[in-house]
Parts: sequence; C-alpha cells; structure tokens
Amino acid sequence: MIRVAARAVLFDLDGVLVDSAAGNERAWQTWAAGHGIDGAATFAVGHGLRTADHIRRVAPELATPAEVQRLDALEAHHVGSVTAQPGVRDLPARLAGLPWGVVTSCSPEAAAQRLAVTGLRPPVLVTSEDVAHGKPSPDGYLLGARRLGLPPAAIVVVEDAPTGVAAAKAAGMRVVALCTTHARTQLPTADWYAADLAGVIFSEAGAAEEPSRPGGAGGAEETSWSSDTSRSFDTSRSSEPSRSSDTSRSSDTSRSSDTHPSAETGRSADTRRGPA
Repeated sequence: MIRVAARAVLFDLDGVLVDSAAGNERAWQTWAAGHGIDGAATFAVGHGLRTADHIRRVAPELATPAEVQRLDALEAHHVGSVTAQPGVRDLPARLAGLPWGVVTSCSPEAAAQRLAVTGLRPPVLVTSEDVAHGKPSPDGYLLGARRLGLPPAAIVVVEDAPTGVAAAKAAGMRVVALCTTHARTQLPTADWYAADLAGVIFSEAGAAEEPSRPGGAGGAEETSWSSDTSRSFDTSRSSEPSRSSDTSRSSDTSRSSDTHPSAETGRSADTRRGPA
C-alpha cells in the first residue's frame, strides 16, 4: 500500500480505471485482418495512444478519419467486455474530497461508455478531441490542470502506460504507475508504483506544501506486471471546450508522437484506442 498526498489527482482511463484490453484487442485484430496486417503486432504497439496515432504507427497510409471511425465502432462493439479495475468502486471515498479528473486518449463517446462501467462521473474529463497532440505530449494533462485550476506541480497523475507516464512527467506532474498493463521496468520514470488502484491511499496536501514525494529512488512499494509504447496523427481540435464528466459516444481514441506542444486547439474526426 502506498500513501500519496496531493492537492488534486488526474487519472488515465484504460488500464487504470477500466480494463478494456480484451475487447480492444479483438477489435484491432479484426481491423488488421481486413487490411492484411498482423493483428497481434498491430495491437501491441498502441497502448495509450489515440486511435489515429496508433494507425499511423502501423500503417500510415490508413490513418484516415474513415479508418478511425471504423476502429472506434469495432471497439464500441466490444464494450460489453470492459470491466472496472480493482479499487475503482470505492475510489470517490478514498479520494477524501480531493479535486480529480480523467485524461484519456479515448474519444468522448468511448470515454462515456467505459466510465459508465465504473459508475464514476469525473468533474473534469479531457478526451482525444480536446487537444491537438495526444500522449506522450503533455497537452492533455496540462489542460486537465487548467480545468482543475491548479499548477501542474500540485497534481499527481495515475497512469499505466509508458506514453501516459511520459506525458505526465513532461507536464511537470508526479506519477503513480499502476502495473496493470506494463511491468515496473517499463515505467522507470514514475515516482510511485502499485499493482492497481486498490493499493493507493490518497490524502490532501496543504495549500502551502508540495505533494508528497516518493520514499526512495524510483518510487515505492508493490507491483505486478504486463507490456508497450507511443505515437501521432494530428487532427485539430477546438479551443477549450469545457468538458466535464458525462460525455457520451463510442470507443477509444488516438494519441501523439514525441511532440510536446501545449494545450487545446481546433478539433476533428479524431479518436483513440487500446487501454489508456
């Protein structure tokens, strides 16, 4: 069990609050088979990325709005296989009144579908359509901080994928890495480690103090394991559509390569994928 003091918490969605891996993998294998691409290899490289960014990584010529929509529809078809991660059901009570939100590479539709499985209604929700650049760019987490009204250094992020950890660190936030989809060794820059959310206790840091720091080099406590990486396809978005918890639609969405611009811009028919 680890104890983390912060003024607010931002959570990733897939792999942190929900387990959507089985259904998403089936969706990507179906899509890949239709294009003569290796399904397992295709799915493996996209954890934490927006759908369009994931497609661009494996088949750049297919990174079109039509293919993004097709994949999102395939993932939505398997939403029945999505389950809540351990420690999610009592999360509001364990947050002890801390401000919180969700920053995901999913589309708004997919985020709404998956959050419905958890029963959670995040006060702040940032999805793939809210930013010009997906994870590992810090844009999503910086936007989440602005919507919470707090400086990045006051916020702790809970992530499970290398792309997400990189995005949070680039935003200047401390990170709790959950080893639900990746091994601890694949998340070397995190500040704390836990097997899942059930192993994390949150408390409020005073306004004048910094969030709690991990106790040793590389973080704290327990772990368990699994696998992946990051990427890009840019479709613009809108200037700062104030989004909160109930956004509804389908499937999970795109993300971005190693660019670290900041924040929100135009919008478009973009979306994400895999657990994130």
